[in-house]
Amino acid sequence: MDREDTLKKRADQIERRTQEYVHRAKRMVLDVFGIEAASEQSLVTAQLASAMIQLEAAELNAASLRRIAKIIHEKGEG
Repeated sequence: MDREDTLKKRADQIERRTQEYVHRAKRMVLDVFGIEAASEQSLVTAQLASAMIQLEAAELNAASLRRIAKIIHEKGEG
């Protein structure tokens, strides 16, 4: 698998995750505010989905940093 295939696969995965977050956000907004807030739902849904995406990115970054720190620590002891 070359780099282009890997990037396309990753982009497809990100798109699916984004669609999942938008779907979850829509459900949450409807559950909390009901249909009455329809005029504001799009903005709230987009903001909530964005927050979910940012949280996942931060969690992935933190996990990567922990792995790097562990490797550095292990090399320092060796």
